[in-house]
Amino acid sequence: MTNQVKHPIPLPVVVVLLLFLTILCKTRASITTETEALLKWKASLPKQSILDTWVVLPSNSSSSSSKASNPCQWKGITCNNESTHVIEINLAHTGLNGTIESLDFSSFPNLLRLDLKLNNLNGSIPPSIGLLSKLQFFDLSTNSFNSTLPSSLANFTEVYELDVSRNHITGGLHPSFFPTEDSKFGWKSMQHLVMQDTMVRKMSEI
Repeated sequence: MTNQVKHPIPLPVVVVLLLFLTILCKTRASITTETEALLKWKASLPKQSILDTWVVLPSNSSSSSSKASNPCQWKGITCNNESTHVIEINLAHTGLNGTIESLDFSSFPNLLRLDLKLNNLNGSIPPSIGLLSKLQFFDLSTNSFNSTLPSSLANFTEVYELDVSRNHITGGLHPSFFPTEDSKFGWKSMQHLVMQDTMVRKMSEI
């Protein structure tokens, strides 16, 4: 018998495979983190049918709704084309009850749209919401939020529309919201700012 010569895998191929596996692990970790954050938020809210699809099924489940294990298939959740990141949370007009204080915004570094208008949400707008640095659309209008606008909203440099109208929000607009020419923060991309029927005032008016 002749000995078979085993050809080693070329180094460039090994590097490509390792890079692919690294990226795959990171993307899976990202969507897992976002899934856990959404489930934690759901657990903090009153039980409501609007969130019934927000479940993770066992891997051996024979249910035809295996998509439920993927947050990209949950009601109100949209992911990017590769299903690696949540880019939109849209639960507008759903009668959602509760607060957003238990939502871990740090878990959504790629979120582009947060639309929770026309619901029954209350409580404060947590400062951690400013971690959504890529956000472009932000609408909390027609709820019962009762806090001030946290200064961390100055991180919304990409937001083109912000609507917090018809809430019980008070206080002033922090100067950092309005960027100067050399500012790294502030509402640089703002096109539509709506604060109708709130008690929000400019700092100069306080």
